[in-house]
Amino acid sequence: MKSKVQNFRAFLIKRWKKLRRGFSLIELLVVIAIIGILAALVLMTLGSIREKANDARIISNVSQLQIMAEIIYENNEGSYDNGAGNGQVGACLNGPTTDAMCTTASIRARVNTLRADTASAGEGIVSFSNPTRFCILSLLSNGQVLCVD
Repeated sequence: MKSKVQNFRAFLIKRWKKLRRGFSLIELLVVIAIIGILAALVLMTLGSIREKANDARIISNVSQLQIMAEIIYENNEGSYDNGAGNGQVGACLNGPTTDAMCTTASIRARVNTLRADTASAGEGIVSFSNPTRFCILSLLSNGQVLCVD
């Protein structure tokens, strides 16, 4: 007759062999399907987060361009558009070709940097001005138009 120790040892060996056989194909497929679903959810979330980040970047850049327009206004002694290619907010923000359009070289350089950054976020900038008003437009990823004046 077998002792209790031998019976217990035989039980453990049987149990070990049963555990070693691995996972069934169904179990593996279920785990792969769950991982696929979770990965799809994460990718969808990341896409919307990326769009929101680009929109925030565009809004920030347009706000900085608005400050540049106010600086040009002050440099022009109370006018957004001096005419004759000097101190024109619309021309400066649409892509300055001369320092005089933006009143100074440093403003022109900063405007070019902001325009390039906004374009890399996915949308460009359009601006208009007359002596008393200006408008900066940009399209956001959700289709809305951002207008600052």
